[in-house]
This record gives sequence, structure tokens and C-alpha cells, in this order.
Amino acid sequence: NFDELDKMLGFRTKNPNPILRITSSFLGPLMRIIRIVVYATRIGFNITSWTDPFLTFWVFAFLCTLAFILFIFPWRTFFFLSTIILLGPQNIAVRMYLEKRAREKEAADAERAERERQEAKRKGKQEAQLAAEAAARREEEEKKKKKKKGGLFGKKEEEPEIPDEINEADLYHSPRPAFYAHTRPTRRTQVPRDVAVPY
Repeated sequence: NFDELDKMLGFRTKNPNPILRITSSFLGPLMRIIRIVVYATRIGFNITSWTDPFLTFWVFAFLCTLAFILFIFPWRTFFFLSTIILLGPQNIAVRMYLEKRAREKEAADAERAERERQEAKRKGKQEAQLAAEAAARREEEEKKKKKKKGGLFGKKEEEPEIPDEINEADLYHSPRPAFYAHTRPTRRTQVPRDVAVPY
């Protein structure tokens, strides 16, 4: 949407002038702002010089009404009441009320913080108690498992721990075959060692 002024200035139109095409992108908004200022100046000039009688009449009527209202307005009473409201002795009571509210708010905040701190302590104690009970249950379960491991002839020997790292010398002197698939044998896949049988 562009008007005659845009057409006259060459904005938003296909103009063969390359300079106008380049400058129209940033000069267009600037010219529109200047146009608003020109319109306001023209309206003010028309009102003050009585060039536009209709608009001038309504502006003159509004100014006359405003002057009459301000003439009969009780300025002394207005300023007296304003001074009492802004600087009167009731401000002492208002200040005391606001200070009391601030102290109550601070006390409520401190009480809430203390309550939250006590709840956190109670939760910490409960968590520590639950952790101790869980540790005691685990120890009892381990003891029961150790008791169940003993068969008819007493306690079974625990399986030897197999190290994670395998040494080449241990593999060389191992009784397993050379191309044995299980590098870490279990009880099922372990090759039996020589057993000394008494005669």
C-alpha cells in the first residue's frame, strides 16, 4: 500500500535509476517519519492561523471550557488536602503498620526455614536408619548363604578367585591343551590337575 508521495519519491516502484533503487530501502522509512512531522506542523499552523475554521472552533471551545473549569476549581482546598494526605501525621501510623507487617513476614520466613531445616534433619536420620537396617539385613543374608553352602560333610571350599589378567608364563605351564577355547575356566571346563592318591 503506497500513495502518491511514495510514487513521486520513487519508493516501491521499478525505477531505472540505480541510486534511487539503492537509497529507497533506507530513505523510505525516514521520509515517512518526516511526513508525520510535516502533517503535525501543518495542522498546528492551520489551527493557529484560522485556516481550518471547523477544527479551530472545536479547539477554541475546548480551551474556553478548560479555562472556566480551572477558574472555578478550589485550588486552596485541593493543595491543603494534598499536603495533609502526603505529609500528615497519619504517615506515622502507616509507617508503623508497614514495619509491623515486615516483621511478621520476616518471622514467618524464619519459622518456615526452621521447619524445613528440622524436616531435612528428620529425613536424614530416617535415611541413615534405613541404610543401617538394609546393611544389617544384607549381613544376615550373607551369613545365611554361608551356612547353606555347607553340605553333608561340612563346609564346602570356596571357589578360587580367577584373576582378570592372564600371564603368558601361567598359560605355558598350565595343564590345559594348547588351543583350549576357554581362557578363564569354570568348574565344568577346568582340566583336572594331578591328584596324589594314597595307597
